[in-house]
Amino acid sequence: TGGHVAHPLTLSIANIQMNVRNKGLSRAFMMIALLPCPKFIAPQKLITLLENRVIHQCLDIVCYPLKKAATYGRMMTDPMGHVRFGFTPLASYIADLPEALMLAAVSSSASPITHATKSQFGDAERCLTRTGQSTPMNIARLAEEYPDPTQDPSDYLKSAKTFHLN
Repeated sequence: TGGHVAHPLTLSIANIQMNVRNKGLSRAFMMIALLPCPKFIAPQKLITLLENRVIHQCLDIVCYPLKKAATYGRMMTDPMGHVRFGFTPLASYIADLPEALMLAAVSSSASPITHATKSQFGDAERCLTRTGQSTPMNIARLAEEYPDPTQDPSDYLKSAKTFHLN
């Protein structure tokens, strides 16, 4: 590989039976992109921030056609050969906990699924579910405080932690 490393991003469709989809030889998943694993020379906390931004930017570029098809629809051929107008929402994304935290843009002291923080983990009372609007709202509030995070990255990261953002 010449020392090059990348994360494969694969895609499948929901109507393939699980026992078929989970077999490696069934070719039920298609690789749609290789996400880069960049190397940065900076303090570790800043490296994590930069790596997360690169992955989010790449996912935004790669998933743009999927987002467009989910929002506006697209003409597609069904298995019988008929052309139909279809919408393709992203139904699920399989990730381990560190990847889920990175994708949800939340710190390791918060849940990627709910608004629970480390002190609330294990409580009997369920916290509010994290939605697609809450994280961008917190990012916007942080951006008001720090319009240019490169000016003082360490203060920016400290402030991000108060919003439970990574």
